[in-house]
Amino acid sequence: MNFMIITLYAREMQKTVAFYTDRLGFTVDAQQSSPNFTMLRPKQGPLLALESVDSLPVGHAKEPGAMELGFAVENVDAIFEQWRADGVAIVSAPENHPFGREFLAKDPEGNYVSVFTLAGRP
Repeated sequence: MNFMIITLYAREMQKTVAFYTDRLGFTVDAQQSSPNFTMLRPKQGPLLALESVDSLPVGHAKEPGAMELGFAVENVDAIFEQWRADGVAIVSAPENHPFGREFLAKDPEGNYVSVFTLAGRP
């Protein structure tokens, strides 16, 4: 069994797709996407799918914003400054932790996005 995909539910598909493509470098896989579903491919790691809450079956929760995704980067502080200048919702400024340096933001749907550099690694 291989872990291959994470699915996030979105109220504002275009805005959320733009966040993951513009900020995190994911690319849209148009062949696997539709108006209510977007397949995003990272440079490495599992796929990320965005699905409109409007496509969920009756009775399923329709509240996005309950996930935290973590992204390793080379320079936490540079990404933080760029995102802050661009108006991304910042939860916490960069801090040092035993595991490394991290800041926390939110995507347009309220999901937490942890941006970090592990201690002793780029």
